[in-house]
Amino acid sequence: IRCELSKHLLMALRNNEIDIAVALFDGDDQQFLFRHWKEQPTWVGATDFVITDGAEIPLVVHPYGCVYRDRMTTALKLAEKSWRIAYSSPGIGGVQKAVQDGLGLSCLTVPTVQSGMRIFTDDDTLPILPPLHIGLFARQAQLGTGGYAAIDAMVKTLETQSSDDGTQ
Repeated sequence: IRCELSKHLLMALRNNEIDIAVALFDGDDQQFLFRHWKEQPTWVGATDFVITDGAEIPLVVHPYGCVYRDRMTTALKLAEKSWRIAYSSPGIGGVQKAVQDGLGLSCLTVPTVQSGMRIFTDDDTLPILPPLHIGLFARQAQLGTGGYAAIDAMVKTLETQSSDDGTQ
């Protein structure tokens, strides 16, 4: 199991290093795409996090090259809001914990929002981000029974999470 940026996972799949990947993609036709979902990212912060007018917004992000990070920083630039990277982690758990601890704002999809976080709304004057395309990719010709069982479990989990927040 690997936890990496989507672009690295898709490259590993193309290079025959892995057989299955869950990754963000641009939404166009992708090699090995088995199933896809659309999710709406939302701004989140600690329950008591306050955005101060005119102050730099501290961001909690994944490493450079992450789709979420790129969308957050681009949207803030276009909205003419100043920001800085306060914390970076390659794993979702690190991002979630940093947000809960009040280190800054991030963007997550509703299924990944946890207790200790609040979702920011339009009233908070943060820019709306475009939806994300999440894909389940597989080298199906190489999968055995165990691989297909893993895919079935992933599809069930991803569809349950997507239907819980009303997106697909």
